[in-house]
Amino acid sequence: MLKKMKLTQRLIISVVILAVLPLLVLSFVNYMTIDEVLNEKIYELITEQGKNKAAKIDQWFMGKKSEIEAIANVPTLRKGATEEERAKYTAYNLYRLKKAHKNVYDAQWSTDEKGDYIFAEPDSQGNVKSTKVGSIKDRDYWKTLISGQTVVSNPLISRSTGKPAVVIAAPIKGYNGDYIGTVGNNVLLTFIDETLKDIGLSENSFAILTSRDGTFIVHPNKDMVMKKNVNTEDDSLSKAIVSLIGKEGEFKEVEYKNSTKVVANYKIKEAGWTLTIVGDYNELFAARQKIIYKTLIIIALVFVFVVLAGYFVIKGIKGPINEIKDVIVKASNGDLTGRLKVVTDDEIGELGKSFNTMMDNVGKLLNEVKDSSDTVLESSSSLSDITEQTSAATSEVARTIEEIAESASGQAKDTENGAIRTNELANNIQQVADNIENSIDKFTALSDLSEKGLNIVELLTNKSQQVNEAREVVNNMVKSVENGSKEIEVIIDTISQIAEQTNLLALNASIEAARAGESGRGFAVVADEIRKLAEQSAEATEGIREVITGIQQQSNELSTSTIKAIELGEEQNKAVRETGDLFNQISDTIKELTENIQKIERLNSEMIHKKNEIVAVIENISASSEETAAATQQVSAGAEEQLASIEEVASYAKELESLAEGLKDSVNKFKLQ
Repeated sequence: MLKKMKLTQRLIISVVILAVLPLLVLSFVNYMTIDEVLNEKIYELITEQGKNKAAKIDQWFMGKKSEIEAIANVPTLRKGATEEERAKYTAYNLYRLKKAHKNVYDAQWSTDEKGDYIFAEPDSQGNVKSTKVGSIKDRDYWKTLISGQTVVSNPLISRSTGKPAVVIAAPIKGYNGDYIGTVGNNVLLTFIDETLKDIGLSENSFAILTSRDGTFIVHPNKDMVMKKNVNTEDDSLSKAIVSLIGKEGEFKEVEYKNSTKVVANYKIKEAGWTLTIVGDYNELFAARQKIIYKTLIIIALVFVFVVLAGYFVIKGIKGPINEIKDVIVKASNGDLTGRLKVVTDDEIGELGKSFNTMMDNVGKLLNEVKDSSDTVLESSSSLSDITEQTSAATSEVARTIEEIAESASGQAKDTENGAIRTNELANNIQQVADNIENSIDKFTALSDLSEKGLNIVELLTNKSQQVNEAREVVNNMVKSVENGSKEIEVIIDTISQIAEQTNLLALNASIEAARAGESGRGFAVVADEIRKLAEQSAEATEGIREVITGIQQQSNELSTSTIKAIELGEEQNKAVRETGDLFNQISDTIKELTENIQKIERLNSEMIHKKNEIVAVIENISASSEETAAATQQVSAGAEEQLASIEEVASYAKELESLAEGLKDSVNKFKLQ
């Protein structure tokens, strides 16, 4: 999503985050610190108020106990007063106490040692108005009284006022220290109601007072006072009060009537009652909400200020950036003539200067690339022409070698025919020898055979002449092969030089492409391919050079063999001539044949020996001819491979020329001036 936003929006968001985030963290830490301190202070306040209220009620009970104990210690009662005396005394004291403490004392009574009491109602003068008798022996505090302790009873409802009251009674002890009776007052709890009406926390905070048996004495719900018991109620507040009994100073938070309450118990020691302080959580911690609201307001104000300040600051930065963007857009469309107007010395001004320098360098680089592409185009055209000439020359060499191969094959066949004819001659000579041995007397037949022998010798002479001519042709072809190999070697040197020049040109192009950086990367790839092709051409020419060297060596060997064959041919011609002379002598000296038969047999044996040598020589010539044919075929195949390599170089030269033209067209798309 941020990628789709404009720069201004992203900068404002970044500034807002950088400004507001620390403020949020600081506010959070501040809030947590204040919350911790506030919690501590609130709970201290609840504890203070609870203890103060409990202490105040305890003080009140202690005062009332002291007043009752003072009445119990008057001499009139301690000496063992009669019932009438006790009635008068209690009526007068009740009158006095009511007059001194309005809405506190409800009734006063006294008992004898048996627990029988007399209640005296005073008139307006303090005299006995009426009396009532009864017994307190069935009360739960009777045993405590007779043990000599002052007691506070569980709360009760005053019959005269209908309000909660409590009995505070003190034992009357005789002068000997024995229990002789009790004096007690029914004390209204008006003071406690007034004391707990406002606990000094918040509007909806309140106090609950429960007796020893759990009866509600003070409760915000008046219907529960003196009617409900905390131990039997099922609401969350009552359960919390019960769970905290005996755990003074501990707090518990409960949900009560759709609000959170903080509950704590405090002991009323003089009465054994439990004071529960119930604080309204939301009201007690309202200060925390105010802190949150104030913090949010501060954050909002800071946010608005940061946004406005960031907007105006970024607006001042955005102008130069938009100018840079416009120039870059023109450059992306091929117009490299745009330049930035630098009017400041800040980072944006430095950016503008660097951008202008970069555009100048890019323009120079493109001009250099354009010049280099022209050079490559010219070089590739020259390379293409050279490869075409080399291809034509190689084709001519291949054709010549093929003709040599065909001639060598023909020579091999002729030599094979010569060997056959020589074998036939050997058979005839053998027949002559047989006829000499078997037909000495048949001179006429021998004359005919001699005539035939002359004819065969003439034929052999002709064949020998043909063999000599064939040897001469082979010798000439071998020389032609040697000359062609030398020409091929010259061509190979030319191709090697071209490959070296191409490799050097590709290396220069790679260097220029590296200077061009990203824009010259494609041209660098092309230059590297040209360099590889040049290396392959060099390797191919070296292979051809090795093949030509082999051909030259074989040609030298063949030339040597041909010279030997010529020498053997001369010897063969000489033998043929000698054979002709012998046949002439046979024809002329037929009469002397008998005497010279032994000589003829010897000469015939020599001729057979010469025949074997001729056959061996001809077989050697035939084998050499076959080797020459095979070698020329190999040279022809190598020439064809060289031709294919040169044609491949030509195709790469065409491709390089096309790429150079494409590079030139691409560079021409840019407007440099």
